[in-house]
Amino acid sequence: PFGNDGMHYHDSINSLPNTAVTAQIANALHAASDHLPLLAEITFNAPTSIQKQNQPTVHLFPNPSSGLVHLKFSEIIIGQIQVVDMLGQVVLTKPLQGISSTLNLKGMESGTYHLVINSARSTLHSILYLQ
Repeated sequence: PFGNDGMHYHDSINSLPNTAVTAQIANALHAASDHLPLLAEITFNAPTSIQKQNQPTVHLFPNPSSGLVHLKFSEIIIGQIQVVDMLGQVVLTKPLQGISSTLNLKGMESGTYHLVINSARSTLHSILYLQ
């Protein structure tokens, strides 16, 4: 209780009554309040981090692309890939099975696309630029 009597949490420290210190000290503490030390003791009883698990990775090439895109995965993927435009619309869905795949996006508008690769084990995200 360095000047705080426990009754001034939503009020200034020099508002009456202050039973912890005299009015003169409370006024001095209020005037110097931007210089008061702050002590915080924080205890975490829950985990403070999440351990990364080995997730598969994807490598796209070429990126940027003119339409033909090759995907290479770090492990066998069984699932599907969705190509999503910047409006959030799925413009292509293709099943995946294996360690690599090819997307033919020729004829699609130039721009930025979000690739979402779903498998039973994970979901991968990547950005593709079409020229």
